Amino acid sequence: MAGIDYGTSSYFLYIAIMVALTVFMDLILRKQSVRTKSMVLFMLLLSAFMLHFLKIVMVERYQSDLPQSWRYASLENICAVSVVVFPWIFLSKSTTLKDYMVIVGTLSGLAAFLIPTEGLGRQPFEAGVIRFYYSHFIIFVVPFLMARWKIHRISIRRVFVLPFLVYGVMLLVLANEFVLNAIGIVDGSFELYRTAEFRNSAFVFGIPEILSDFKPYVYALTPKIFLSDPVTGAAVHWPIIWAVVPLYIYGIVLASITCFVFEPSASRHELRTLFQQPVPVPAESQEHI
Repeated sequence: MAGIDYGTSSYFLYIAIMVALTVFMDLILRKQSVRTKSMVLFMLLLSAFMLHFLKIVMVERYQSDLPQSWRYASLENICAVSVVVFPWIFLSKSTTLKDYMVIVGTLSGLAAFLIPTEGLGRQPFEAGVIRFYYSHFIIFVVPFLMARWKIHRISIRRVFVLPFLVYGVMLLVLANEFVLNAIGIVDGSFELYRTAEFRNSAFVFGIPEILSDFKPYVYALTPKIFLSDPVTGAAVHWPIIWAVVPLYIYGIVLASITCFVFEPSASRHELRTLFQQPVPVPAESQEHI
């Protein structure tokens, strides 16, 4: 079978599998109790959580690269963070964190199938490729079904907080890189990182060339001072800072669209009331209240 690349049969095969499994799960579980649905979703999250660490001993190319391959079981990108924290967010009572889970999970999981960076150029049934698609399927399908089954209802009133949560995750990824370099599992200098081409799947250091088509649309919203050395003027990707403006703007737009997809009526109502100013009560009327 052809290797995975945009437009190949392997590329569309995994997208078809994702859609089919999502529809199948929805059909067989939609009439079950909330307790049953929640148990199934939590078990799926746990399976991805365990696979994130067990892959080091299950996938041959990771086994042969020990101990350096332990970096792949760390919080090295946004989806890795999702795999590790989603089970515990699912059990929490935080509506804001669950909004993050639904919105970021569905969008990033879907993006991984449309832009399978870890699968491109590889054979579709390699163990590492199957692991990649399975983990990102869980990141997508559990939040998607949470919202579809109304286990959690996202709110457009809370979308303004979500970009700050994403910034927090990017800081966590950056801290993870400091730790990996400190213990010798990764050997990278600041000069190497800020090229945006070295271990940069969380876009902490800018947009890599593999996604160069998106640069004009993102960097158009980035103040030039965040993309250049203030002394020499040379191009520099300042970690995380470069993304502050575009991430906030695009993040709110995408989060709002997601709210309208899952909660159209509630989102329309909330959007109307969000900017609605209270009508002042005349002084004469207040005297009779």
